[in-house]
Order: sequence, then structure tokens, then C-alpha cells
Amino acid sequence: MASEFLEKMYKEFLEEFDNKTLSELIKDFNREVGNKGWAGIRGAYLMAMKDAFLKYEDLDSSSIIDKDKNGISLGRKIRLENNVLVTEGENFGGAAYSVE
Repeated sequence: MASEFLEKMYKEFLEEFDNKTLSELIKDFNREVGNKGWAGIRGAYLMAMKDAFLKYEDLDSSSIIDKDKNGISLGRKIRLENNVLVTEGENFGGAAYSVE
């Protein structure tokens, strides 16, 4: 039952991200950097965020999304520069991966 709930929440988060601009998505990402808290619901949120970034086909998100597209790094804040997500600032560590 928990996985059904998390799948439902993932879909709701993804829909929420679909209604945001790239600038808003970056702002949401930066708010998560340095947050060491963890729960299944946060995992669903971060996987939806990762997939929202991946929907921007012209965007180079390789600085935060691994080459297999299974994980997202929360180590550093990001900014947009020439359609590339560039990391900046202190490295806080941290990442989230899907468990498919």
C-alpha cells in the first residue's frame, strides 16, 4: 500500500512541476540543497523533480542528473546559464535515486 501512495504522490508532484516555469523549478531545487531529512514522500518529490527537469529536452542537466537518469544530486545549488544547469556554492552532498 505504501508504494501505491508514493506512486500517487509522485504523479501529483510531477503535475505540480509541469505547471511551473524552469526558473521556479530551479528555485524549488535550490531550496532542497542542504536538506538532510529523508522520507519516502521526499523521495517521490525528488524523483518527480528530476523527471520535470528531464522534460526540457534542450536543457543540459548533467550537472545534477546522473547519466542513467536514475538519480539527482542535491550537493550544490544551481543556476541556468545558456541552457545549462551550472552548479555553484558550497557542496552539501546528498543525492536521491529511483529504486526501480
